Amino acid sequence: MICIECAEPIQCLYSKYKSNYIKATVCQACGEVADKYIEFDKVVLFLDLLLIKPQAYRHLVFNSLESDALTMILATHDRLSQWKTWFARYRKINRLLVLMFLFEVYLTWAYEERAYTVWQPGTPQPLLMEHIFSMSILHQYLYYILRILFESLTFHAVIQLLFAWGIGWGAPQTINYTKIEGVTINDLLPTIVHYPRSFYAAALTYIVTVSGLTKLFPILMLIWPYDTATLTTVITFAGNLSILEALVVVADVAYWKATLVLGIALLARYGLSKAVIGAVLGWY
Repeated sequence: MICIECAEPIQCLYSKYKSNYIKATVCQACGEVADKYIEFDKVVLFLDLLLIKPQAYRHLVFNSLESDALTMILATHDRLSQWKTWFARYRKINRLLVLMFLFEVYLTWAYEERAYTVWQPGTPQPLLMEHIFSMSILHQYLYYILRILFESLTFHAVIQLLFAWGIGWGAPQTINYTKIEGVTINDLLPTIVHYPRSFYAAALTYIVTVSGLTKLFPILMLIWPYDTATLTTVITFAGNLSILEALVVVADVAYWKATLVLGIALLARYGLSKAVIGAVLGWY
């Protein structure tokens, strides 16, 4: 757990007394409340995430996800049991991933179908789209499921690999607890803290998924007609910018490193997926 204002490590988010009185922990480093979101409604947290506030992302990963995950890890001592409880530890992420996946499948299908139906005679029509929409509804649905699944897996896998091998995300951390209230003199030495690799992978997946929620806004554009080409481009750019900011805040890396990783992941997602899908449809 950390202070969401200055990112200093803390022992607890709040103290509970016998009279059920709860007092939020005050960070000894910056003098601010360590985590104000423990008293806020989830709606406030969601709005702050959309506004790309660093405090909201720190709370989400280090004081919410970390607490749930490490509690179950400490309860299971062997590696096999930890793997078995993976879905239980990260059920929040799994639910969000499924929800985002289904929405993205629907949005991609709906917009490409609309673009195909408003095609003007005399203009070149992509052979790939013509081939897809000549198939049955079931085959179209399977195509978009497999396409979005492949794109998402490629995008997340590239980010995971580059952060783990290129940047060193997930390495043991030296944390100095000297500024934490209540620590004895024997505990004042720097401590090596190493979380399970699954936690770092889950944290990256979580922040990339949550920060990409702005990409769901085009759902409203299916209800109220707008200049879809321009707005979709703006929303996509805003979503990628949100992901970039989230990576910088949570992983504590320079902007140029996060930009490079995100750029490579986007190129891999769209370039590699189109090549594979084109080859599969050509074989089909």
